[in-house]
Amino acid sequence: MVGSHGHGSERGLLIKQESHAALIAPLDEVDLDAFARSPGFLGYCEGDPTVLRLPAELGRAWREVKEHLGPYDGLAHQLERSGLRNEKQRTTDLADTIVTTGASVGSWRVSRGELSPELEFGVLQNCMLDGLGGPCFFIWLDRGLVLYPHNDIGIGVIATDRGPDTNEFGREALRRFSSACGLHVELRDE
Repeated sequence: MVGSHGHGSERGLLIKQESHAALIAPLDEVDLDAFARSPGFLGYCEGDPTVLRLPAELGRAWREVKEHLGPYDGLAHQLERSGLRNEKQRTTDLADTIVTTGASVGSWRVSRGELSPELEFGVLQNCMLDGLGGPCFFIWLDRGLVLYPHNDIGIGVIATDRGPDTNEFGREALRRFSSACGLHVELRDE
């Protein structure tokens, strides 16, 4: 009995890890050293942190993005490529498992489904203030889009599906976010 219970737990863990690995598969399309060099990079928006009124504008802007794109499928936070070190403790509340992928990608803390609004906002704000120690990506599998908050007080968008609808949805997400916050938008030429 004990042996079969252990085997079931291992199978459950394997399925969970495979599910999380599928969630972060689109990140293979992201150049983690320079996001703007990613093949599907659509653009970014940024603002002056002394002018932007956090958290009210940021919250409103993020709601605009989610209203446009719908619920995201999950969040991935890249841990330091050289190992987990202190990041494991700092991200405990963000996700439910760590997925270790190829050496070029590193280790990720992954959460399927949407976070609570409070935690979601905390992730956005901390990433914009460079407080999580690694990039975070909100992933929309059905839209083929990855959005990342960055420390220039804004977001960037990368298409993992090269269709024209995907590109327009991503560009519109940037426009909505920047409009709600009064940010400068840079779009990559089509």
